[in-house]
Amino acid sequence: MGKLIKLNKAVLNIQKILHPIGNLTLPDLRYVVTGSGMSYQDLTVYQTELNPIPVDAIPFEAILFFSPSAIDSFSVANRFSSERIYICIGNTTFTRLQYYTDTYNAVIAKNPTPEAMLMALYKKMKYDKK
Repeated sequence: MGKLIKLNKAVLNIQKILHPIGNLTLPDLRYVVTGSGMSYQDLTVYQTELNPIPVDAIPFEAILFFSPSAIDSFSVANRFSSERIYICIGNTTFTRLQYYTDTYNAVIAKNPTPEAMLMALYKKMKYDKK
């Protein structure tokens, strides 16, 4: 990503990037942008607020987590089960899942997209049936 930012800086003459963020955003983009020599400023535009809802009584086989905060909120009102499949959008979300449960039934999507998460779920279910 750093090479891409350097290329765009040269081609588009970008000097500074503004990044609207939430209060729990990791500094990854800041490191890449400033490492490429551009100026970076973040602006906190929202606060993450957990909204734990019990779902253990609802039968389901898989859950897709799009953020570490979703895992934190889920854990407040629910239990993790080795009988469920957990799909994480990326490494940071997967790392948070490891804090709460054994990740034998967890998979990280190849790309941070809903489509990649569904493909990861499909492959995991197909593999587990063998």
